[in-house]
Amino acid sequence: MRQALSGTGWRFTFAADGAQALAQARLNPPDAVVSALLMPVMDGYALLHQWLADPALRFIPVVVCPQAAADAACEQLARGLGAHAWCADADVPTHLRRAVQ
Repeated sequence: MRQALSGTGWRFTFAADGAQALAQARLNPPDAVVSALLMPVMDGYALLHQWLADPALRFIPVVVCPQAAADAACEQLARGLGAHAWCADADVPTHLRRAVQ
């Protein structure tokens, strides 16, 4: 993920898991979020659920990038939970750019 986003000119804050990402965002709301699905403590699905439940964060776009093979059901669930984009390939910057436009 870091490699895909390096060189874009954007500033990033990285979190070890969904719980840390949520806590950081509540202190300093980002312009957008790129999230994995498989994370310790709080996975990407739980992060999406809590993200949309938070009035201060709910309109910030979340791009989900599964780091392992994910099927259409995974994508459908993520989008149903509020993911703005699904990035199952290496072109994270393009998907992120589309999500925040």
